[in-house]
Amino acid sequence: LYYSPTFSVCQQVYRTYFWRSVTGQLKFASVANEQNKEAAAALGITKVPTLVHYKKGKVVTQYTGHQEQQVDKVLAGGKAGEH
Repeated sequence: LYYSPTFSVCQQVYRTYFWRSVTGQLKFASVANEQNKEAAAALGITKVPTLVHYKKGKVVTQYTGHQEQQVDKVLAGGKAGEH
């Protein structure tokens, strides 16, 4: 999750998915955009929150936004916006 710790929507997304990682539902890492601008730029990330789903070290898909249903699709390996 690429996020801004000062943006309330990012804080909400962070809390939701951090706790899922604590319960073992997923592996989760957060990257504060302000301190990691080069990493975000390398992925073309210009807005937060952006969730990037990696599998075996490669980007599967990414989603910018906070709609939980769309984030769940990304985490499942699908693309946001798919039905």
